[in-house]
Amino acid sequence: MKRKKNRICQAQRILVYSLIPITLFVSLLPKGNLELWTNQFHHPVLDFFFLYWTNLGDGILFLWLIPILTLKRLSYGIFMCISALLQGIVISICKQGLFKGMPRPVEYLQGIDFYQVPGLNLHHWNSFPSGHTATAMGISAGLMIIFHKDRILKTCIFAHRTSGCIQ
Repeated sequence: MKRKKNRICQAQRILVYSLIPITLFVSLLPKGNLELWTNQFHHPVLDFFFLYWTNLGDGILFLWLIPILTLKRLSYGIFMCISALLQGIVISICKQGLFKGMPRPVEYLQGIDFYQVPGLNLHHWNSFPSGHTATAMGISAGLMIIFHKDRILKTCIFAHRTSGCIQ
């Protein structure tokens, strides 16, 4: 009997193995140092871009994606809609119940002068679990399930999911 080849491609292995040292490095840094280091790199054009880009993580991307997937196939839209609803319910329960009052980085950095993007309202509490990370994971996992046969698309989605979780 012929054995099936492993379907994980080389790019996915590289992404997974590169996450291990990055995660270890980031987890060993004292809280706030990485945030303050990245905060020094800002530009008005990027401020404008990220002022609106950050809203995509609030679940707005689901509102764009669901109709597009529904046009391709109704079951895809229904599946992604269920995914969005479940994600929203779980995140709300966690933020308002299990982990209520968890401070966000701006709370850790009180008393420290750092650059804030003009017009962006910074929230101070209920940081865990991250809605942006949950949205990235929900969309990526849903798309990987829907398009499970397209190897190149799966690798791109996996890279997106990985970068979203690191952020």
